[in-house]
Formats: sequence, structure tokens, C-alpha cells
Amino acid sequence: MKLFLDTALIHRIFDDRFGGIANFADDWTERGEPRTVSTIYAWLKNGLPTQRDTVFSFFGALGVDPIAVIDLDRSKLPKNFGRLRTAFMLGGVNAGGFGPLFELYRPSANWPDHSLLQRHFNRLWSVFDFNHTADAIKNTYATLTISGVGKEPPNWPRAFHIAYRRRSNSDGLWRPYGTTISRAEEAILVHENGDIQQERLPVQSVHQLRFKTYFGPSPVEFRLASMHPFTAHVVPEDDPTVHLQFDG
Repeated sequence: MKLFLDTALIHRIFDDRFGGIANFADDWTERGEPRTVSTIYAWLKNGLPTQRDTVFSFFGALGVDPIAVIDLDRSKLPKNFGRLRTAFMLGGVNAGGFGPLFELYRPSANWPDHSLLQRHFNRLWSVFDFNHTADAIKNTYATLTISGVGKEPPNWPRAFHIAYRRRSNSDGLWRPYGTTISRAEEAILVHENGDIQQERLPVQSVHQLRFKTYFGPSPVEFRLASMHPFTAHVVPEDDPTVHLQFDG
């Protein structure tokens, strides 16, 4: 399984942020990772390497979450999702080019891994926690509105990972169950069950993304995490105008 990137989007980042791929290669070299332009072109054409540190060093220099710039079609994500999920359940073994991404979806009491971002991105995760008490409200959807903040432009590719932790579980683990992606005028939701939803986003002056997640019969803690700063608001109501949703 090979991991391919949205080449047009990556080149737009090269141009907008660095003034071209050559400048990006020079900048990455100054960070201690000497890579040639031809090597980067080969990755964009043939898929990313499988070495975790190399992959995250590349995205750290680029300043984007790798999930936010995946080419779903070339990576054959819908076709390979069953194999990929099995590989992740086995700790990332045999996940091919997707192997490094297991670091983002590994269940942990300290999810997400701040050391990963400190080492490669020189930042910490931005997180937002919210609770489902399962008292008066249960077995319905909650609607989340996310707004990006910071220096990146509104259409900067971003990924928002979501995890849950049941209060009844004694292991204390956060269990990631999906990601919502915002890039250009497109929103993509990828659920751990293999469901992939896409919709067009209206042109907006402020980055904003809306989706729903399920509030079931039991108390659950939720956590959103992104490599870029954001604010979030949760309403425990099933908004019929919001179409992207993580099913229960």
C-alpha cells in the first residue's frame, strides 16, 4: 500500500510558502535533512517512503498534517481500507506507506503524541475536549463547528482528528476514530469503519468546518486534535443542514 499526495496541492504550498520546490529543498536541508529536488519529485510521483522520521520530517518542514494532503484516489484508500485497518490493529505492521500515520491513530492515554510534533514541527497539538454525559441527551448527533486561527490562509490544508474515551473503561485510553479534512474548497470525513464522505465548502473569509458525531447511551469524553490552532463549538443537536457525520 503506497501513500500518495495531492501533487497540485503540494506544489501550491511549495510556491505559496517557499517560492518553489527548490527553495523548499534548501529550507529542509537547513533543518538538517539534506534532500534533493529530484528525490522530492520522485516521492510525489511514486509515493512516500515508509520511514516514519523521514515522512514526518518532510511534513514538519512543509508545515502541514500528512492526512490533510492525501490523494485518496491514487492512494486507493477506499479499496485498501480493510487491509489498512487490520494493519493498524496490529500496531502498524504491513501498512506500507501508511505505516508512519499509525503514530496519529495509536490509542493512548496521552493522545495525541506531543513529542512527535515537538520533534518534527516544533509545536504542540491544539486540542479541544468536550463531554457527553448521557443524562438528558443520548442516542442523537452533536454538531461541531470548527474555526481555524493563526497565520495560515483560510484555505490552508488542515486535518482535525477525533478520539473518544469511555468513562466506564479502566484503561484510560483515548481511541481515535476518524479525521475531518479541510482543504481549498473541499471537506473530507474519514471514519475508522471505512466510510469516506466529501462535500464542497463555500468560499469563506474565515476557515470553518462543520460535522456531526454520535452521542450514544453511555457517558463519553471526546477530544479533537489538530496540528494547527483552532477554536471549536459543540451543540448537542442533530443539525439537518450538516451532512458530514461520524456514525455511531
